[in-house]
Formats: sequence, C-alpha cells, structure tokens
Amino acid sequence: MKILHLINLQGFGGAERLFIEYLKNSSFQNEILCTSNSLNKNLIPELKNFNIKYANKIASTKIKYPSFLRKYVLTKKIEASKADVTLVWDFVPRLSRKPKNTSLVYYDHGCSWRYPLTNKTLGFFGMLNNAIAISTASKRVMELRFNTTYEPKKVINRLPLKPSEIAKTLHDGNQITLGTASRLVGLKGIGISILCLSELIKLNIKAKLIIAGDGEQRN
Repeated sequence: MKILHLINLQGFGGAERLFIEYLKNSSFQNEILCTSNSLNKNLIPELKNFNIKYANKIASTKIKYPSFLRKYVLTKKIEASKADVTLVWDFVPRLSRKPKNTSLVYYDHGCSWRYPLTNKTLGFFGMLNNAIAISTASKRVMELRFNTTYEPKKVINRLPLKPSEIAKTLHDGNQITLGTASRLVGLKGIGISILCLSELIKLNIKAKLIIAGDGEQRN
C-alpha cells in the first residue's frame, strides 16, 4: 500500500517526532509532500535519507508557485502521487476540490480544538474519508465541531519509551521539580508552568522548572 504524507515540517514537536518514528518502522511505501518551504533544522539529519517533495515549489527548483495557484497545484500533486491513502498531518490544507483516486484521511494531534469554523475548515472535513484521533477527547471534538459522517478512529498518541533499569530518586526531597517538553509557542501554554512555579515560590516552597523545546517564544 502506498501512503502520501501531507505535512508541514517547519516546526519540530511531538507530531514530527511520531512522523519520523513511523517512517523508520513502516512496511508501506511512503511518499512525503511537504507544505512548508523548508525543513526545521532538527529534522534535517533525521530525514536526509527520505525523498521529500515540496507542495509550493516547481519541480526540484526553489521557484514557488503564485499563491493563487497553490490550491490547484496541491490537488494535482496529490492525484499525481496515485497513493492509496493521503494522510494529512494535523493541519487544514487549501485544496481546490477533493483529490481523485485516493482516500483522504486527517490525522489530528490536537489542532481540531482551535480551527475556526470557516468554509475552508468545514469543506475540508467534509471531503475526508476518515480521520484519526489521538484520544477520546480528540474524537469527540471532531465529531461535534465538524458533524463528521464518518467515525474517527482512535490511535493513542505516544512515543516509544524504553523502561529505565535504574531507579531514580530525588536528591533533594524538599524541592519540587516541574518539567515541560514541547514546541515553545503560545498555543502550548508554557506560561502556565511559569505561573505555577511562581505560585509555589510565593508559598515558600522550594521548586525549579525545567523547559525542553525550541520555538518562537524561547527567549
């Protein structure tokens, strides 16, 4: 079976990490159609062995299609792939119509909560053959917000974890350590972790916060 992955690779977070893990372990024929004009620097070493095509660029050049043509070009590029399934990773693409000869499936990683209920959004969810949800909440949000005629399939969103063979203990039992890991952008709500740390300090509770990730709000 051939799968065309329609994905924006400008950022680096959980969805992109899962995408890489999938590619490394997949037994299907996979093709990547990237809607961003470049790759995030953290993804380059991971994806260097994969053939990546760009939705907005003319063939293998750096020349981009005019913006008013891009929805038509994207639709044609999806059809030209002749994939059994076109998997859209966590965003709403601009399509001129439903692509022919492929099953269109949306893979939600939490963005379905915040999409505006515009004609573009509702039109896209109306085109879908099905959707994949990362949780029961994700499934219900899609069903209720977009009135889906299909039942999204739930696939738990987790990365492979290796069990630790060494027991870990806190060196300082009097200190609370908080941690957060994600892209450092507003919608991830990293500020809540900082406010939580502030409240602990006000209560004279010894605490520290460890932040892992990169993004526009890093500074």
